[in-house]
Amino acid sequence: MYLEAFGHIVVAWIWLEQVLAAEGQTGDFYDGKRQAARYFFRYELPKTAPQLDLLESLDRTTLEMRDAWF
Repeated sequence: MYLEAFGHIVVAWIWLEQVLAAEGQTGDFYDGKRQAARYFFRYELPKTAPQLDLLESLDRTTLEMRDAWF
């Protein structure tokens, strides 16, 4: 959960850098970069909030698993 949430945050940071690099540029290539970033920020990045909420709750479900139960 931690790796997935922060992986999304890192990818969002990379998209932000892409958008900043495309600032003032025109053309399909740059429009595509901006649109892909919009998609990521709108549909993917919000998935991190519930993941981080679960981590913050300090739920121990996964830590309480025992090897003998497999």
